[in-house]
Amino acid sequence: MKQFAVLGLGRFGSAVAETLYELGHEVVVVDFDEDNVNNFDGKSTHGIIGDTTHEDVLRAAGVKEVDTVIIAITDFQTSIMTALLCKELQAKNIIAKARHDKHAKILEQIGVDKVVVPEKDMGRKLAHNLSSRNVIDIITLSSNYEIIEIKAPQSWIGSTIAQVDVRKRFGLNILGINRGELEFIGNPQPSVDIKKNDSLIVLGSTSDLAKLEEIE
Repeated sequence: MKQFAVLGLGRFGSAVAETLYELGHEVVVVDFDEDNVNNFDGKSTHGIIGDTTHEDVLRAAGVKEVDTVIIAITDFQTSIMTALLCKELQAKNIIAKARHDKHAKILEQIGVDKVVVPEKDMGRKLAHNLSSRNVIDIITLSSNYEIIEIKAPQSWIGSTIAQVDVRKRFGLNILGINRGELEFIGNPQPSVDIKKNDSLIVLGSTSDLAKLEEIE
């Protein structure tokens, strides 16, 4: 069980906090809106009503003690001030939501450990889904590297990992194979066959992954 502090209970913060709590972790939530905090009664370990730009509020939330602080605040200035204070209070690991690239860059310069841009990520996912009906999911690692889950191309069914050789052909790495709901093959060996209804977990650059998405 890990400990988390979620600062900001908008749609993003609420979803993160509720999911972490359902997974059995300790979750402290903080928001300036009393109704937002009260709505989390029974869905978090502890709720605090307060302004995250105040040091005493962050201390009460235990930002120095928890495993990870999630800054899920939309307001640009409040987000930056909160991140600065969390760094000053020596938070171990900080994940922050950014509204746009400029916001993300400033958070990174402050020293936030990981920055997510939900709207941009959703846009990327939609673009991949529109570009290829085979793409199931996407995780953005950086501005030009992603992990995608893609349905195994029909032309690859019956071939082995070695035979399709995505590393040589596309500069990609197959991290795993989802085979139905209950079976996952991590780091598959070259001799593993690709079967009908398999989906492949693939790591690579955005441009290289685009080539893979074109294969039928």
